[in-house]
Formats: sequence, C-alpha cells, structure tokens
Amino acid sequence: MTHLPLIAGRARRSLFAACATALLAAPALGQSGDGGGAWSVGVGVVAMRLPDYRGSDESRYRVLPFPAVVYDGPRLQVGRDGVRAELAESHYFELDVSLNGSLPVRSAGNRAREGMEDLDPTIEVGPSLRAWLWRDLSRRRELALLLPLRASMSLDGSGPHMRGWQFAPRLHWRGHDVAGLDGWRVDLSGGPMWGSRRWHAYFYDVPTQDARADRPAYAAPGGYAGLQATLSASREVGQWAVFGFVRADRLRGAVFEDSPLVRRTSHASVGIGLTRSLWRSGAAGSP
Repeated sequence: MTHLPLIAGRARRSLFAACATALLAAPALGQSGDGGGAWSVGVGVVAMRLPDYRGSDESRYRVLPFPAVVYDGPRLQVGRDGVRAELAESHYFELDVSLNGSLPVRSAGNRAREGMEDLDPTIEVGPSLRAWLWRDLSRRRELALLLPLRASMSLDGSGPHMRGWQFAPRLHWRGHDVAGLDGWRVDLSGGPMWGSRRWHAYFYDVPTQDARADRPAYAAPGGYAGLQATLSASREVGQWAVFGFVRADRLRGAVFEDSPLVRRTSHASVGIGLTRSLWRSGAAGSP
C-alpha cells in the first residue's frame, strides 16, 4: 500500500476501500444499555493474507489501519455489521446497508494480468434485508437470512465509476460463548453470489489488445459467481477488542470460470486484528 504521505491520490482511494473491507471484520466497540444512542470512536489495525482477486493464484499480505466507529441507538446501529436500521419496528426483519470493498492490484506484480491495466480499488454499497429464521435471546444465538444487493464502483483519480451490481444472499449464524469460548462472539455465514456482466468484466475480461498466446481475448458474462463462506470470531476486553476471520471462495461453476484470468477455482483468505476504543459517549461510558 502506498505510504500515507502520498495519500492525496491513489493511496487515499486505496485507504477508503481498505477501510470498507476492514470494517467488515472489526468487532463492535460499545453497547448501549438503556435504549438511547451511544457513540464509540477508536482505531484498529488488521493483518490479512488475501488473493489479488477472486480466482487469482497469487496472494499478498496486507497490514491496514482503519477507523473503528460505532453508534448504538434504539433504531440505528453503525458498527461491525455495517449500518443497520429497523424496518417498521419489526422483530423479524431489518433493512441494513451492506458494504464491501477490494484493494487495488498492480498488474505488473500479477503474472496473469501482466501488461494489462491495473485494477483500482472498489467500493460496494447497497440495501440488505435481514430476516431472522430463529433466535434464542437467552443464549444470544440467532440464524438469519441476508439478502444484500450492492452497486459496485471502482475509484480512480476522476472519481467513482459504476461497475455493475452484485447479489449475494447468505445464511448467517451468530452465537456467543460457543463451545466453552467464554466472552467470544462467533459468526458463520455463506451462500451463492451473482454479478452483472459489467462487474464481472472489470475483473475477468481480456480486451483484444491485451490478448496473447497464453491469454486469449475474453468477455465475461453476467450470472452465477460462485460460493463464499466466512467464519469470524471476536472478543472485547475493556477498551480493547481482538478479532479474526477465515474466508473461503469457490468459483467452480461460475460463469467466468473459463476466463484466462481465473487461475484457481478455490482459495482462502485469513486475517487477524485489534481495535482500541479511544472515546465513548452516553451509555457506553468513557475510557
């Protein structure tokens, strides 16, 4: 990642996408005990090993700082699960804002993409409907169906560029104090993915001018994009919180599986991180 003194250009866009990615793994830093709003502001760092892109046979180690901001209100929560808002005060449904992102890829450092344009960082955002299928409040465990639809954009010097849409329904199980892990929260989610032609083209198209003997021209269609599953765990100790995750991707059967840029049809990502709450308001108290 570009050094922070050069943040005015590509690094700033990279950091923006990095924050969106890292915040998905970061645990909440505070809880509201009286139904009123409470803020928590902190910082975090995450170390990850990620493939350059889904289907790449090359991975990188990344160490990324990110802001850890949490708001816990009676109808609006901002934190580990993105932005969540109650839908018609229902105890069975919620309308959330789903976030995701990817980091930039220098094609000069990736054998499959050598000679092609670099991949800019991306940000993905859109609504997500959460429907609870089962809840045990006394044991703090639940099973939900998540239905996120996200617009996907790449970020370059001229601003964001629309790259299409993604739909990634998944089952999400959450439990506290699981298997004797006192104080730990465990999340397991997974499901299929679909993407539009424009979104797949950004990662998997090979333009005619970039074609060569071992990389023929290719146009990726829209449709099924494989499976993804994520296991994460987090624990808070005072103002500190530690978290880790493992994410598995399987591209077997994806509509772009035959792209010459797809070198592996299965791979895993791993990460571990730490956050520190610096300031809390309201019911969250102060450090």
